[in-house]
Amino acid sequence: MEGNCYDVDRWRCDSGSKKSTPTVNTEKAKSNGIDPSSFYNNNNPCTDERLTAILRVAAHNEVIRKRCEYTSIQKLRRNAYREVTRFKIFPLQDLAFDFFTEMQKERRRITDDDYIIDDDKGVVFDDLKRPSLSSNGKRRKLEKCGDDDIEKTKLISRFQTDNTELWSMEPRIFAAETSLGKRKYIVGNMGRFLQHYWRETDPISRHFYELIPEGTPCRLYFDLEYAKEINQITHDESEMLMTEFIDELCSEFQSTYSITLSRSCIVDLDSSTEKKFSRHLIIHLPNGELFADAISVGLFVKRFVGRLAEELSTGALEGRRAILAKHLFVNKRPPKSDVPALKSEYSAEHDTDASTKHGFDHKESICFVDLGVYSRNRLFRLMGSTKFGQDSSAALRIAKANLFPFPTGFDNSKFYLPLRAKNASSSSFTFSEGHDSKHDRDRNYEAFCASLDWEMHACALVSTLVVPTDICKKNATILMGPENDSECLVKPKDSLIASRRKLPCRTSYGASPIQTLDNFIVQKLSTRGGIQGKIRAWSMERGDQYISYHMSENRWCENIGRAHKSNNVIWNFDLKCRTYWQTCYDIECRAANFRGKISYLPAEVASDVSDYLIDQELATVDIDQIISRDMPAEVTNDVSDYLIDQELAAIDVDRITREAKNGSGGSGLASSDSRLQG
Repeated sequence: MEGNCYDVDRWRCDSGSKKSTPTVNTEKAKSNGIDPSSFYNNNNPCTDERLTAILRVAAHNEVIRKRCEYTSIQKLRRNAYREVTRFKIFPLQDLAFDFFTEMQKERRRITDDDYIIDDDKGVVFDDLKRPSLSSNGKRRKLEKCGDDDIEKTKLISRFQTDNTELWSMEPRIFAAETSLGKRKYIVGNMGRFLQHYWRETDPISRHFYELIPEGTPCRLYFDLEYAKEINQITHDESEMLMTEFIDELCSEFQSTYSITLSRSCIVDLDSSTEKKFSRHLIIHLPNGELFADAISVGLFVKRFVGRLAEELSTGALEGRRAILAKHLFVNKRPPKSDVPALKSEYSAEHDTDASTKHGFDHKESICFVDLGVYSRNRLFRLMGSTKFGQDSSAALRIAKANLFPFPTGFDNSKFYLPLRAKNASSSSFTFSEGHDSKHDRDRNYEAFCASLDWEMHACALVSTLVVPTDICKKNATILMGPENDSECLVKPKDSLIASRRKLPCRTSYGASPIQTLDNFIVQKLSTRGGIQGKIRAWSMERGDQYISYHMSENRWCENIGRAHKSNNVIWNFDLKCRTYWQTCYDIECRAANFRGKISYLPAEVASDVSDYLIDQELATVDIDQIISRDMPAEVTNDVSDYLIDQELAAIDVDRITREAKNGSGGSGLASSDSRLQG
């Protein structure tokens, strides 16, 4: 090597005798080599230490050469990968999904092609898929494939058979938070995103989310959180809360699916701060089982939490999981702003009475399991990312209590770029001049290579995804969850609402039976926020005691103080109590058991409701039953008109007349009369 030659020559020059500078006319004297006596001169500095230093520098130069060569290979490979992959950013989710669907179709087309790639022969047909000359089907024409297309196809085939996460060709969709409430959507090949996430994005700028597409099989996942400021839970209690919750989850899987689950199957991520406790759990089932989609996961979680809530109410949970029973429901963070309530002149005087009289307390408590993260096309934050505006200390990181096996050597420190990697391509890469051993140099070199290819980072991030990679190839078992929401409702503390939710209802369209109530909704309730809404449908429940109006075009919600973007609201009426309140379809509001302020109906509307209830009661009255109940027993004997007619028809009037003339009519009439009475 050049480095070795230069250093050795310099050593030879230093160890030899000092020579004068040759001139043009002076013949250069021949060297007789190094005097052997110089090796035994104790005063000469060129001893073993000098030789060791030279060899150390030579070894370092060799490592630098290997690293530069490795860097060049990786750079060429990444450039080739970029040529055959896609990576696009969209401002709207719909546009991102259109491109995502296009990428999926393209991948299926390439996978189903009837040719194979051979490095020596180029593009050739597979014998099992060779098109027949007599076939009328479409055949691939090789003459239409240019050299560029063939080379690109060969690259795609090689990357598809790589079977590593970092070079995965699977199309995926992610989201990035750009500002408060605003997101952009990223669609591209999986490996391309992983390299962008770890290599190209500054750690403090990582605000990325996984998008869970609707109808896609996925892992079970949880978002557990509560506000520390209003919930006095110590660190030890919070860890015990997690332990007891996971133990109950393992029991639920054992009883429901006969699946043995341990904590080593659970990815435990932590993004807690001084103000908020926040943990994410992603469950890797032992045999790779998945749920059908996020909705199915939500149904399972609701059923699981519903069982815990029911056992909490009966005291069974407290007996075996004291901490979980104590903190299953936590205090909710108070709203940032007061939400104005719509009041009529009549309701303003009776709002407080209506809320307390019928058992509706507005305690701000909520389950520490967030049930609002199971909607369609849900976003779930990625490991190593923070919410926009938060400090990097709030990044979603591996929890200290995590037992899930990440790749060897990967920990939270790997979220940040290694200093080594920044100087990898520079020839000025330096090492400490200490006496490092060959083992240290080899370990240093391996760590450097790992930081260059980022395979360890890619595998770690993929293991935290809710939607696994290459689902179709794995043929995972799909777990069957509850069929509908009624099987997994969280039992509310309000028994009235709980009983109502379990009752069937009938939905109708058009005008409801109470026209005055319809007018009150359209003219008063559906104009909040300055937008005129309308009644989409209505439904009756519990023997016509409750009526619900499903609205459209006006989504203004009391819970958030503004209109929902896509979820409509519902107006609920208790006809017997003459009260009403607002709910909505938003999954987060429903998960929080939100119910708007309870108000009384205006007097004129309440009067018409009373008339309607009276009419309904009269319509159910059985007059015949009342008459038969009040008549004397001897009058209520059943006598059939048909039998009377039959008896009258059987009377022989001529015979009775003859007998009467002969003086025997009394007996005949008596006989007939007795038959009639019988």
